[in-house]
Parts: sequence; C-alpha cells; structure tokens
Amino acid sequence: MTSTKKVGPDKRRFKTVGIRIDIESKSSTDIKHGVYRYAEDPDFDVLVVAYSPIRIYPGNKKRLGQVKVLDLYDQQAVDRFASLLENDRFQKHAFNANFERVSLSRWLGMDDGEYLDPVNWHCSAVRANVNGIFGTLDEVARAVRSPVKKDALGKVLIKMFSVPMKPREQKAADNSCGCQVFHEPHKHPAEFKQFEDYCVQDVVTEAMVAASVPDVPSDVQAQYEADQRINDRGVFHNKVLAESALWAVTAEKDRLMDELQLLTGLDNPNSGPQMKGWLEQRGYPMRSLDKESRAEALDDPLCPDEVREALILKGAASLSSVSKHKAALDTRCNDGRIRGSLRFYGAHTGREAGRGIQPQNLPRYEAPEEDRLALERRQLKRLADISLAAKGSVRASVIPRPRHVFVVYDYNAIEARCLGWQADEKWVNDEFTTGPGKIYEATAAMMFGVNKDKLLLDLKACDKCGKLDCLACKLRGGGKVSDLALGYAGGAGALVTMGAEDAGIDIGNYTELHKEWEILGKPGKFHEWQRERHDYPELLRLRDLYRDRRPMTVRFWKLCARAWDLASEGRGARFGPNESISMIRDGRANRLILPSGRSIWYNSARSHIDPDRVGPNGEPRIDRRTYMGKGKGVGHIRVDTHGGKLTENVTQAIARDVLFDLMMKVESMTAAGWPGRIVLHVHDEVVLEVREKHAERVCADMESLMSTPPSWAPGLAVKGAGGIMERYGK
Repeated sequence: MTSTKKVGPDKRRFKTVGIRIDIESKSSTDIKHGVYRYAEDPDFDVLVVAYSPIRIYPGNKKRLGQVKVLDLYDQQAVDRFASLLENDRFQKHAFNANFERVSLSRWLGMDDGEYLDPVNWHCSAVRANVNGIFGTLDEVARAVRSPVKKDALGKVLIKMFSVPMKPREQKAADNSCGCQVFHEPHKHPAEFKQFEDYCVQDVVTEAMVAASVPDVPSDVQAQYEADQRINDRGVFHNKVLAESALWAVTAEKDRLMDELQLLTGLDNPNSGPQMKGWLEQRGYPMRSLDKESRAEALDDPLCPDEVREALILKGAASLSSVSKHKAALDTRCNDGRIRGSLRFYGAHTGREAGRGIQPQNLPRYEAPEEDRLALERRQLKRLADISLAAKGSVRASVIPRPRHVFVVYDYNAIEARCLGWQADEKWVNDEFTTGPGKIYEATAAMMFGVNKDKLLLDLKACDKCGKLDCLACKLRGGGKVSDLALGYAGGAGALVTMGAEDAGIDIGNYTELHKEWEILGKPGKFHEWQRERHDYPELLRLRDLYRDRRPMTVRFWKLCARAWDLASEGRGARFGPNESISMIRDGRANRLILPSGRSIWYNSARSHIDPDRVGPNGEPRIDRRTYMGKGKGVGHIRVDTHGGKLTENVTQAIARDVLFDLMMKVESMTAAGWPGRIVLHVHDEVVLEVREKHAERVCADMESLMSTPPSWAPGLAVKGAGGIMERYGK
C-alpha cells in the first residue's frame, strides 16, 4: 500500500509497510491461563483496537503515523483492517504480539485451533528481549528511558471493562447502571473514552520502545515465526488422567488433614499460627514449618513422637504434585490441545522459557503403567503412594492425537560438547568424535588417573549400581558432579548444589558454614568469610583436579573476562574456534557475537577497577564486571558477571542455536510435506507428532539431521538419540 504526503516545504514519498497494533478485550477466562484459552471463552470480545501505520521515508527512516481507534461498528473499516491482518506481506507489530494475533484470529471468526499465520508478525517484546531488555511494557519503557510511559490508570480500566464483575459488584451495578457480568461501554462513556486513550498511548509507548532498540535480525524473526506455529499447534492432552489425579490427591489431602486434626485437636491444622502454637505447647517450638525445617526436626533425636507424627502428616498433606495437572487443564483448549507453553527468547541467552505447564520443569519421575491406570480409573486402594502416582503421571498425560505417535529426540550432552568445542579442549572433543561419548567416565578417568576402558568395563559389570561402596560408581559420580558443576568456574558451592553429597563425596562442614553465613545476611563473599573455619578439603581437591585437567576450559574463562574488559574500554576481541566468537562495544553495551551470528547484549556494561589492587605487571585489577539486567520485581538492576558466567552464557547460547538450526530445518521439511511436525521442544529435545505409519522414517531422518552440525559450527560433534513413544516420557 503506497501513498504520498507533503512533509515540510517539499513533497517526499513514503511507503506504508505495516501497522502497529494494540487491543483491549474482555473474557471470563483469566488471562493467566494463556491467550489461547482466554480467546476461546464464549464471553470473549475485542473492545478497542488502536493502530497506526508504519511508514518508511527516504533514507530508510521509519516513522509512526497518526494513531487511530478502529470504529468496530463501521463494517467497511473493519473489513479493510482485516485485509491488512491477513496480508502476509504487510508487517504487524505489537508488544507481546502473540496476544494480539490469537485474539484477533478469534475476533475475525476463525475456528478453534485456527489462527492468523504468524509470518510478518513482529513482537516488540521479543525485540527488547533480543537486545537484552526484559519485562512488561512499562518496565521496558523505563529501561530504554522512553519519554512516553504506560498509563498507570490502565490497570483500573482493565479491571472495569475486561474482567467480569464479582457477584457482589454485579448486585451493586444492577442498582446503578444495570450492567451484567461486565461493565458495558455505552453505560460508562467517559471511562470508556479513557480506556480508548489508554490503548492509543500503549501504541505510542510500543513505538518508542521499538525505536530505542535495533531491529530483530531476519533469522531470529524467522525463528520467532516458527515458534509461534509450534505454539499454535499445541500438544494433545489426556484430560481424564489429569482430572483423576486432581481428584485423588485432593481426596488424600483431605484424609491426611482429618488425621492431623484428630491428632492435634486444632480447628485448622493447616494454619501456621495454630500449628506453631500447638508445637510450642508440646515443648518443641519451630520458627518455620517449611519442608527444610520439618526435615531438620524429623532428624532430631529429641523430637517428641507426637510432634514427629504430626510433622509427617503435615508434610504428606502438603502435596504439590497436582500443580502441573491443574495448569494443563487450565490451558487446555476446546479441541483437547494445550497451547502457548513456550515463550520465545525467555532468557538472556535466547533460550525458551515456559508458560502454563512449564514443559522445561516437568517431573522426571514416571509412574508405572499399572499405577497410571489405577489413577485414571480412580482405584485408589491399588496405589501405595497417591501423591507419587499423580506426580509420575504428568508426562504421561501429554499424548499424541489418535492414530499418531510421538517421535522424541534429544541431543546427547549438548552443553558438554559445545563447551569442549568452543574452548578447544582436545581430549573432550576426542571423546565425542572418536570415543564412545561417555563424558562423565572420561572426566573421572582424567581427574583421578584411572584407566577409562577399565572403568567402563567395571560400570558395565555392576550395571551402574550406584552403591556407595562401589568404586566404579563412586569414580563416575565424582566425574559427573565435577563435569556438571565446575565447567563454568564453579567451586565448592557448585559441587554441593549439583549433588556432591548424594554422590558420596565428603562435603565437610560446607553446609553448616554456608547456612550460618546466610543467617548473618551474607557478609561479603562466602569463600572469603571466616576462612580459618572452612573445612571441606575434598570439595577443593575436586575443584583443583578439574581445573588442572581442563586447562583450555580455564583459559576460555579468562578469554571471556578479558574480552569483556577490552569491550568495556571501547575496543573488541575475537576468540573461540577459528575466532568465531567476538565481544565488541556497541553504544553503552557489550555485545557478544556468537558463531551463528546472533548476539547477546549486555547493556550498560562496565568493568570496575579496584583502586587498592594491581595485577602482577602493575596493570589495574578488575574487581567486578557488571551490566544492567532484569531484577526480580524491581525493574532493571546492576547484575554481576565473570568469566565463568560468560562461558556459561556462550555455551547455553550455542546449544540453543544448534537446536533452533535443527528446528528450522524440520519446519522447512514439514512445510514441504514431510510427515513429522514439532509440537513441543524442551532445551535440547524436540517432540514430533507423526502418523504411526511414518514413525520409522521420521526417526531415521531425525537421526541424520541431529548428526550434522550447523554450517557455522564446523567440527562440533553433535549426536541425537530418541525413539517412538505413545505418550511423552523420558
């Protein structure tokens, strides 16, 4: 669509390439259940559509045209607007564009499960995320110092027009304006005009945000569009199993609470104050009743038997195994599919985040088939542990549609492979290229000086029994924990966090000292606090052994830190395989450019010099490296980083790019008629829904695809493994 307009004294041509959109809507379904479910509600309707043309002037300058409010009662205007939405060559921009696209699909009368094609839909929230800025529109606007902010009055107006009234409010409204369920715009014209103005201001704020950060690169935009198609497809869900799990756990919780009430004599043993008062009367006061405090009390030999029984019941009644089932039912659409579980670019490194059922955090435990069947048939007497059965059935409730199966494939040890490749750690790369790919065993052999082949034979003989007196399992456990914990400059704390104690490693007094340090308010760095009392030599020995055996990895930490410092000074640095990684200064940000060409932005990056310390050659000593990142509920704050953390960012980002390279190939094949289609992906894993007759072919194709590294990562040894499943599992 091309038009001309006078600008100043001369006539200059401009081209309208897209529109910026913001909408306000209403629905009786809470938006926290996701826009797909929200838009399917019978009460759903679009109330306000504000939009503005995006024009390109000579010099490739983009400008926002006048913001207008669409007259929803003018059918010709609505039809013209709808034609723009359906035009694939016309750009549509919005903040959290998934909401606008899905909502407008419903508004246009599309069937359940059918949505506007995401091609050429541009999300300014993703645009901010790609440039290292995260948060709501208000938070992002503040972060980029936009002169136009989101109107705070909007929350009040949204509650008034978009959210159904509570029964008490409806009764009050009946006596005044006569509104039913929702406040009706024509009965509140002044407030609704404010609502329209609020929507208009959001369009302007979004434009200010978009103008403050660079465009999304074309390859990342294509990935976003693919992500939206995967979210639109969704994944089928076993409603009966989820509802039975909810019912069973609720019944069991009620039974346990009745027992606890009978034991304590309390009106409400679920009340913290009442329960603490009862414990104090029994001579065993507790400051907290959380899981950790209950575990400490149960380990105390002086804990009275009556208190012990009450705490066991309390813990058993604190069931959280149904939260995933509830989330699945809440986000389940009319056609039985769960949609909107993936959030594109949800992390600073570009990895996906989860919504709804949070597929990245599904329980790993899988209940036996007989337990799942008993749960589904509500035969509770056949279940030894109802809570465990419910927890173990979450994955099994994610299923393919009838006459289809899942083909589930994941990359083997992808982060370990990426770390070895980017750091040029030869023995790690050899393990994955010419060796069996047993990185934990290889790490143990290198660290502890044992023969790897003998260790592998011993582990095969004991079938990885995991017993603490099994030397082979103990060696492998030490290698595994070290590999997981120490690759990013971690130390004793990282080893403990990654399960050193469970692996049979002596952690000394680390836990006790760390708890004391936390109680005191974390004074300074833990490893420097009261160092004379620190006594965990085995943890420090493992740390030093790992660093000694992986010199190139340690070197990579230092290269990352040095590149940061050089970029902070306005210079740049290249490093990594064939110098394919670089760090440069871009405005006030340090920009880390990955081998794929994608960037990670560290805004307002700084290297802080310690005036009291100098390096070995008299150079200034760097005390801290910081940038502005997203805080928890407090907007953007200064965040610390270091060489190890930057190494972790690079590794996870490369692993993410490997996965998206695969997914883009698969999406291209699917569009060309290949029988597999991605319905879910989690970190290094893809889940495809396939007709049963095509499953073997799809498996063979996936095996081949996942054995080929991306063109930008020559020499990276990638390998995938997987198979055919009748339900989602590990």
